[in-house]
Amino acid sequence: MKCPMHYFSSPSAKGAMGEALPPTPKGHRLIGLLPGTRDWARTLTDIARENGDVVHFKYLCQPACLVSHPDLIGEVLITRQASFSKSNVLENIVGQGLVTSEDELWRAERRLILQAFHRASLPEYSRVAVCRTEHMLAGWSEGETLDIYREMTALTLGVAAEAFFGAELGDDAATLLEALQTAFDAFVVIASQAFLVPSWVPTRNNLRVRRAVRTLHGIVDEIIRHRKAQAAAAGHNPEDLLGILLAA
Repeated sequence: MKCPMHYFSSPSAKGAMGEALPPTPKGHRLIGLLPGTRDWARTLTDIARENGDVVHFKYLCQPACLVSHPDLIGEVLITRQASFSKSNVLENIVGQGLVTSEDELWRAERRLILQAFHRASLPEYSRVAVCRTEHMLAGWSEGETLDIYREMTALTLGVAAEAFFGAELGDDAATLLEALQTAFDAFVVIASQAFLVPSWVPTRNNLRVRRAVRTLHGIVDEIIRHRKAQAAAAGHNPEDLLGILLAA
């Protein structure tokens, strides 16, 4: 289970903790937990196992809280989500959207997107997922060694493109996969930096992110252009996610 780690970035979050802080793992006296080449998934799992469901520590001088119990994760993400602010690190990479927006903007975007997930749409989404999964499995050979992470990511992209955007990625699938992997790797690097380097500084990592984001935007822009041409010819937009967003 993934454990959300939130910075205490709002008064209500700070006040909720009061004076009695949860257990704190060992770390640098001033900086706290240090980044580096460590396996962060294993590190945070060990911290939770050794210290409990809620752990307080410093990460690069910033007070942070690791929450690992499902009920408490529900409080952070749902019941009391207004008490916590999202990190701007991801927004620097992918821009503003449902994942990174907050408050009324987030609610408005969520209400809009939920229109594409009404009950009548689910059978078609299921059909797309099943058909593409069967197609993927048919391409596997007995005894073949595969990168299952890459295979499943490609499957997810294909399902999402067809079900939500009515698009067939074709030759763009591999390019899109590489760009997404680059963006994800960059996020890991940024999260491990002792000092956050502004996105406008032309570091090797930042330049890689810019190229990846330009690639992603180019593919998405082409999908949108194609859909607009189709809608103009047909006189209406399909009622999938992209159609709803374009109509809005």
